[in-house]
Amino acid sequence: MILRDPKTGIGQSVTKGGMAVSKAICQSITEHSNQHEEESYSAVISVTPTGAGDCFFYITNDSDIEAVVTSLKLQSAAAETIQVKIRDTGTVGGTHAELTPVNRNAGSGKIADVTCESGVDITGLSGGDIVDELVAGADMYRWKWQSGLIIPKNRTVSLYAVTGAIAIKATLGFCFLCSCLEP
Repeated sequence: MILRDPKTGIGQSVTKGGMAVSKAICQSITEHSNQHEEESYSAVISVTPTGAGDCFFYITNDSDIEAVVTSLKLQSAAAETIQVKIRDTGTVGGTHAELTPVNRNAGSGKIADVTCESGVDITGLSGGDIVDELVAGADMYRWKWQSGLIIPKNRTVSLYAVTGAIAIKATLGFCFLCSCLEP
């Protein structure tokens, strides 16, 4: 069987040993999303959650395109455990404010189609599952999820402070998957 490019009709090159010949550019999904789709973002958070177990950040995907959370950079004034949850639901209340994620491509004017908020005590969210627990301290550290945290439309990722009353600085990195990656 001869494999042909559907656009050009050119057949796959094969060595004398029967191996396919190809040249490729290897790029992470995040790099591709930023460079070609201009859809890679940072949500920068600086907050002191009021008490133990308080939600201090959430992001809900409003787009039809899946979002992928790729990393979380954290620093706290004292040792603090951060719970990363997926699938929280509810009507948001408490003390919070809208947060606008920044596009990581300086030449792009695109904005993330998300609802993103940060605050000292976001209430009304529940039912989520803890997907990770991260320990923050005085040194800034970056966690990367090789699998990504996939956020389909109308789904949420949220961050909770286990101890509370500790200043937290964080940057959540995320991007949108492009349709070019679909089979």
